Amino acid sequence: MLGYLNDPELTKNSFTADGWFRTNDLGHFDENGELRIKGRYDDLIVLPTGNKVNPNEIEPLFLKALKHSCSECAVAQYPNTSKQQLLAVSKEPGDLPRAAISEVNRHLPKYSRASYVCVTDTQLPRGSKGQLIRKKLLDGIDLSRAVDWRLTLNGPYDGYPVRQVRQDG
Repeated sequence: MLGYLNDPELTKNSFTADGWFRTNDLGHFDENGELRIKGRYDDLIVLPTGNKVNPNEIEPLFLKALKHSCSECAVAQYPNTSKQQLLAVSKEPGDLPRAAISEVNRHLPKYSRASYVCVTDTQLPRGSKGQLIRKKLLDGIDLSRAVDWRLTLNGPYDGYPVRQVRQDG
């Protein structure tokens, strides 16, 4: 690839000094020396503490735990706050298995836990190849119905959605 047509600035930012193309893929070498792709840098949720949450690692855990009651799920940063995340769940009507989500959260680092849960009956936005479009994830989701999951981890859930994001974290 020689560069981007009529965009020298984008071309300059897309290549390293020695000519390698920056793909924004995240990966690591496993114990056999094979490269494993884990996701894309653009998908990372960077928290104010500097912790980075890779939704591609967390979403399969929630999907596995919710396999009988959820068709798809996604993790995104809750808007207008720098501390919380949102687990957006698209599922069939019925009870949300709170115990399953709490169990997954218990095995995650505190900064990676889903703090808010939102259930929707619409499909999450996907591109033509079936990949989740993260930039449009929260479009069309009623965030006023997001449940503050921190309140339900240690006590009963009364079924009433939290109307505001608590700023105290």
